[in-house]
Amino acid sequence: MSSRFPKYRNVEFEQYSQKSDDNLNTKFGLPNSVKFCTRCIISNQRPNSAVEFAHTTESKKQTIGFDDELICDACRVAEKKASIDWQAREEELRA
Repeated sequence: MSSRFPKYRNVEFEQYSQKSDDNLNTKFGLPNSVKFCTRCIISNQRPNSAVEFAHTTESKKQTIGFDDELICDACRVAEKKASIDWQAREEELRA
């Protein structure tokens, strides 16, 4: 069986070499620079909901937002939800 799977293959490493950022093209309307949330490590390359059939090669997708502290919108919403007194909200709803 070892004859079917050689232990070593020549790999063309040139295709993986570091290229300058000036030559990189972003696709699908995503931002050029990649940022990560300092809490949950989600990147700004994650698009928000978009109507795909209306998307063209020229359109830009709205991606998840970050504040000045590089914390994403989802983490900020989770903060607000954690501070809500859910028992009081339920009582208010039932009343």
